[in-house]
Amino acid sequence: MTRQARGPGKVTAEFLRDEDPNSVFALLLNFDFDFEGLKDEHEHFLTDFILPVLELPNWKISVSGNASVVGSKSHNQELSERRARNVEEFLLVNGKSHDVTQFVDVGGFGEPNPDRHHGPDEDRDRSVLVFAFDGKSGPDAKPNPLLIDLATRWLLDPLNAASR
Repeated sequence: MTRQARGPGKVTAEFLRDEDPNSVFALLLNFDFDFEGLKDEHEHFLTDFILPVLELPNWKISVSGNASVVGSKSHNQELSERRARNVEEFLLVNGKSHDVTQFVDVGGFGEPNPDRHHGPDEDRDRSVLVFAFDGKSGPDAKPNPLLIDLATRWLLDPLNAASR
């Protein structure tokens, strides 16, 4: 079944975070309603900014899907898990290492917590959280040079500029 995309995918990302300079925290936003497929913008970000860090030694990733409150809780839980698994599959198929052990967690949150919910169908709720990090690094570590390069490229990337 083919679905027509309803608007572009969006991505927000943080590199070189104070609490852990060797990490990338990203949100892939605006999945189509009731659909788990990745959009071109999501694939671009995963290819250009997540796959390179997963080639570094000791890097791990956590992927968590989200769904809106429209629909049953069980349906939304399954949908959020499918979204996360699609991100995992994309990274495994397109990565060089194909190392499933890099994934420390792949799952779904289901519906948003009432504290962070903003409306019946927000693009933030139709999202996947991607957290990539150096499994041996800590808050006092110096940032990996590749991460510095990726952070700079992200600031200049048209995908990032389009979502501002």
